[in-house]
Amino acid sequence: MSLNSAHEGYDYQDLLTSYFILKEILAGRTNSIFSIDKKNTSNGIPDSFDDLVIINNSNIQRKQIKYSNDGTAKKLEKRDLANNSGYKLALFELYRTWKELNTSDSEFRLCLAWDQPVDDDIKNILEPLPASLSSFEDFSTKLYKINLENLWKDGSEPLGTWRSLKIFVSDNSIGRNDFKSFCDSLIIELELPKASLKFNESSDLENILYKQAEKLGIGQYPNDDVYIPDFLERLAKKVGEYRTRSAVLNGAEILQDLRVKTDFGKIEQKFEIDQSKNIKFDEKYASIKAEIIKNK
Repeated sequence: MSLNSAHEGYDYQDLLTSYFILKEILAGRTNSIFSIDKKNTSNGIPDSFDDLVIINNSNIQRKQIKYSNDGTAKKLEKRDLANNSGYKLALFELYRTWKELNTSDSEFRLCLAWDQPVDDDIKNILEPLPASLSSFEDFSTKLYKINLENLWKDGSEPLGTWRSLKIFVSDNSIGRNDFKSFCDSLIIELELPKASLKFNESSDLENILYKQAEKLGIGQYPNDDVYIPDFLERLAKKVGEYRTRSAVLNGAEILQDLRVKTDFGKIEQKFEIDQSKNIKFDEKYASIKAEIIKNK
């Protein structure tokens, strides 16, 4: 499970998607539906949160996943959210997707394996969110929302330094209150666990997946004939297949695809009754009933 191919971004996306799938299954939500790299918008509107959509009984989670490895640690920068070039994360394009797909039970999240920003021009518009909103229980990430007051003051226009956003707002007559609703519902999660770049070298994300597989019972009866590394490699490969065909399926179907035994090896019990060979004990029943009544 390494990211030593030319498609590190997709490999990371498949691994992180594997994590979210196992997270739902371990929570007992095998009926959760996973939409993987499938566009859900229409009329030419971009779907900026189509990498992974999870639909369960609680909410709809829409996620955009980004990974970068160019020899140095990638940090979130103003240009990432200000312009629609590069990583395609411009706030005005994210807003367009939100406007099309938002519901009362929807969560929109950027899952970025990037470091925290260091420049004031981006730090000033970010407001920290509580750690309880992290995607992980035992791994620390950094969560933020957009502080619109520092980007677009009430009664004014967006900052002039955010030129593309300012033009978009003007050309499309976007109201500040509506844009604020979008900003309040957008979660920006940074410093997600990294994946390894060398063959057979484990990392934070692989270690998390390994623990998930253990909790799932991989390597234990009735899946004691399955090695956890083999299972995780097969899972990531299967998720990659789902991604290439924009699959929509639930957790139970994924477990079936992976040939994971969830019935603890029980043998199906099927007994057919031949009524013609049924032996009746009417006299015995009557005798027992009489004795019961007699002796109260």
